[in-house]
Formats: sequence, C-alpha cells, structure tokens
Amino acid sequence: MTYVSAGQIDAQAPADLPAGRVSLKVTYSGVESAAVDLDVTPTAPGLFLWGDARGAILNQDFTLNTPQNPAARGAAVILYATGQGKVDPEVADGTASPADPLARTPALPEVTVGGVPAQVGFSGLAPGFVGLWQINVVVLQSAPAGDNIPVRIALGGAVSNEGRLAVR
Repeated sequence: MTYVSAGQIDAQAPADLPAGRVSLKVTYSGVESAAVDLDVTPTAPGLFLWGDARGAILNQDFTLNTPQNPAARGAAVILYATGQGKVDPEVADGTASPADPLARTPALPEVTVGGVPAQVGFSGLAPGFVGLWQINVVVLQSAPAGDNIPVRIALGGAVSNEGRLAVR
C-alpha cells in the first residue's frame, strides 16, 4: 500500500499476479470488507486525472499543464499513469523504481492527442516512485489546439480513460 485514507486505498498489485478474476477484501481493525471481484489483465492503462478530468501531465519545462499554461505543439509533455504491466528490468513489488537502469515497458504505448498520434520517446516507471508509469511524448504539430484536448493511452490491446490537455 502506498496511501490510505478514510475513502481511498492506493495499493500496488503483485507483478506476478496471474491474469484472470480475483477477489479483493480489505481488513481494518479486525473488520473485513465485503469481497470485490476484479479482472487482472496484462495491461490496463489508466491516466491519472485531477480537477475537471485534466490529465496529470507536465509540460516540457516541468510545470503543470493547464488552460493557463498550455503545451506548445511540437513540445514534449510527460504523462503520469498506471497499468503499464511488466517492465524490464523488473522492479521488486513496493520498491521505488531506479534511475539507472530505467525500468521500461517492453513495448511503447500508443498515445493520441485530439485523435492525432503523439511521438512516444519513453515509457516506463518514473524513477524514485513505486509503480508510477511515466510516458514522455511529443505533441505533433498536426495536433489540435485548445484548452480541453482529449488524451488517451493504448497498450497491449487495452485503452485508458480520457484525460484533458491544453495545447496552443
């Protein structure tokens, strides 16, 4: 577990958890929750969101992407997500990812900005964090401009939720 509050639990599933249906229960102070059935798949991309469905995205200068601080077409942005599946080299469960060597996804995801494919330069675990997927992409010149441009990630046949990106 990486975070716990009254309304939220952030936990990392074991990397060797086999694909299929599993049952999850939480025990707190000796009280067990009802079981929740979950489907485990090799990948399940999920873009982290904040506010009004804005993607957890940093601009090329490492500032937060907002309508007041949009990314330029042709510039790099960093997306933060979860559900990338296995990485190479493997990182032990619950361990922060190292900076050397970088733990990369075996395949690059497809990222679209306003339906236009972005150029993916890196896909792997963010160094210093537990299980945080970092994707570095270049927003192509042909991408649409606006305050609420949809962004999606696809990997291993699975497609993420939609986040919003500001592009000028």
